Amino acid sequence: MDGSPSTLRARLGRLVARVYPQVEDRAFNRERDRSTPESRTPRGGLKPPVFRERAPHVVVVPQEGPQFESWRPGTRNFYYEAFRSGTENFGDLTMSVLDVAPGEPRSSWIPRLRDHLGEHRATHIVTHIEHDPGDQESWHWDEAWAQITPNWDGVLLGVMFDSAFSLVRMKARRVARMSPNFLAVDICDSMDSVLVSGRGEVGPVTMPLSRKSLELVRARIATVPVTSDVSFIGVLYPYRVDLIERLRAEGIDVAVNPHRADGAADPTSSRRDQPGWLDYMAGLAGSRMTLNFSRLCAGDADQYTTLVI
Repeated sequence: MDGSPSTLRARLGRLVARVYPQVEDRAFNRERDRSTPESRTPRGGLKPPVFRERAPHVVVVPQEGPQFESWRPGTRNFYYEAFRSGTENFGDLTMSVLDVAPGEPRSSWIPRLRDHLGEHRATHIVTHIEHDPGDQESWHWDEAWAQITPNWDGVLLGVMFDSAFSLVRMKARRVARMSPNFLAVDICDSMDSVLVSGRGEVGPVTMPLSRKSLELVRARIATVPVTSDVSFIGVLYPYRVDLIERLRAEGIDVAVNPHRADGAADPTSSRRDQPGWLDYMAGLAGSRMTLNFSRLCAGDADQYTTLVI
């Protein structure tokens, strides 16, 4: 058993969270109120303006936008796919992108977003609510929403990839409680009543996929030979290694990460230098069946996963 101070603190924290489930949230909100007073809102939240009927216009605020290498088809950039599939299905006038540069400060992108919403008479924002656009190390969506929602009648759709982590839920909960015009969109679990008691959210959902990306997938797998009956493609967390070995002990030949030339047969190597999404698709096409384990690396919980879908 690991008796290190950090591990003991983590266990104590989990115990306190189970007994007093609001403790973490209160500490998080106190810290945000102190460090970022611009994000503070009255108890009970803000009341947005009454919605004005108009044609839908969705503003996509990507994790990695047009100034990032992944802003193109076939990379599994969720927000590129959302933007492109939106224009394909509903027309160019229904969608726009706020192009946030890598590391752009909130003092720049928040007012630009506010202006963009007014200029395009936007009805919706779609964004990654877990961190700032263009910067995975910072988070100021509470400050942005506190500035936007009093004067904008639209809906903020906050997408979450890792809602199993308590910090991610606390961030989303803080924004959700600021205004009823926030809606969580979760790719792996249901958030109904998790952020605001009695309130429904959206999820789990699959990732959007543009026609161009689908064309690239079809082209990539067109000549892939089937070389295995069963495959597993992904990071080799210890519980996954154990399950794979149990299957092999039953005589089932499981090909592990067949899309990788290096084999990647341990947790460290399977995380490093991961092939692109189209190579992942080719790996799936090379087997008749694939294993998709749903347990989280973060704890003893299961979630819906979207890669195979």
